[in-house]
Amino acid sequence: MRRRFLCLLLFLATLFSLLPASGCATPPEPPPEETSTPAPAPSETPPAPTPAPTPPESKPPAIAPTPTPWSKPSILPEKLVQYADWIERNDDFTAWLTIPGTVIDYPVVYGADYIYYCDYNFDKSPSKYGAVFIDYRNTPDNPSWMHTILFAHHMRDGSMFGSLKKLKDLDFLREHPVFTYDTLYGTRRYQIFAVLIVPMLYNYYQVDFDTPADFLGFVDHMREISLFSSDLILTGRDEIITLSTCWYDFKDARFAVQAVRLPDGVDRLPATYEVNADRKTYW
Repeated sequence: MRRRFLCLLLFLATLFSLLPASGCATPPEPPPEETSTPAPAPSETPPAPTPAPTPPESKPPAIAPTPTPWSKPSILPEKLVQYADWIERNDDFTAWLTIPGTVIDYPVVYGADYIYYCDYNFDKSPSKYGAVFIDYRNTPDNPSWMHTILFAHHMRDGSMFGSLKKLKDLDFLREHPVFTYDTLYGTRRYQIFAVLIVPMLYNYYQVDFDTPADFLGFVDHMREISLFSSDLILTGRDEIITLSTCWYDFKDARFAVQAVRLPDGVDRLPATYEVNADRKTYW
């Protein structure tokens, strides 16, 4: 009887030894993957830092909303021929930017985010120079944005947007206030109305406006903080462009040049440029 009892204990001990120990049989399940917030669609306004308040006296009079006056243009066949080689090299090709008096004479690409073309050149090869690229909200298939924004590095050798700094000189600005932005939808000329040095997070990059009054309020605010003043007259139906790059006067500074699109066939509008003696800084 005792032998049977000992055999039973031995059998049970062997059986329990074959069972997996608690908590060690399989690794713990990984936590559920976090779902990143998708980038805003081109029609949405991405989150942006709250701009400094615009003084009440600078707010333009209310203007009734205008039915959308910016109709979507069509790609011009002759532009496809003109830029065929560039499009073949990179189908992100969007336009060609030329600023007289500088080395800026570059193709412009569209990137789906702010990152890629900071580290890759036009041919999509890794490069510290990157490329000139358009804001991801300014989609190439809808070029009639009220505010188009282009970015490029400020290279110390003067390349890319390094030579934008020439427009910090009043005499140079007076001689070269107009530049060309040649898109697949047509050649556009722009005349400068503001030159900015602002913190990186300052809201100089708003692209959507609910009404013409909102747009003009934004323009007036940019003119208040501009290094130079001009007597160019803008309307609530105008289109503007901003060229933005890094600046080194203070940490995370940005240098930006803002210009208004000229009517087709107009080379330059009469305008005077002076140092903005009443320049405001809201940061």
